[in-house]
Amino acid sequence: MKPTGFSLRIPDADIADLRDRLARTRFPDQAPGDAWAYGTDVAYLRRLSEYWRNEFDWRAEEAALNAFPQFRVALHDIDLHYLHVPGVGPDPMPLLLLHAGPVRYLNLSTSFRA
Repeated sequence: MKPTGFSLRIPDADIADLRDRLARTRFPDQAPGDAWAYGTDVAYLRRLSEYWRNEFDWRAEEAALNAFPQFRVALHDIDLHYLHVPGVGPDPMPLLLLHAGPVRYLNLSTSFRA
């Protein structure tokens, strides 16, 4: 159960494949009634898909995620991914922040960025 260092490295081919699959997405018709009454608004989902395909900067996101020291450790049959960011100042206090999807740890990073 020894932690190992981790850096996110997504192959260009994987990003190209995702963009291709997003381009080929077959969207359903919008359900009758209010757009969000029976699930996701299809127009919103189309815009989101286009954003992920054409505008989202995958490499900038990867660099932001890799800006912190990351580790993995096997713990009770799961591969736990964590950051270890030492405190600063004369008397730093330990802080444990946990997250779950769709929140990413960068959303929490304002709590420990200097």
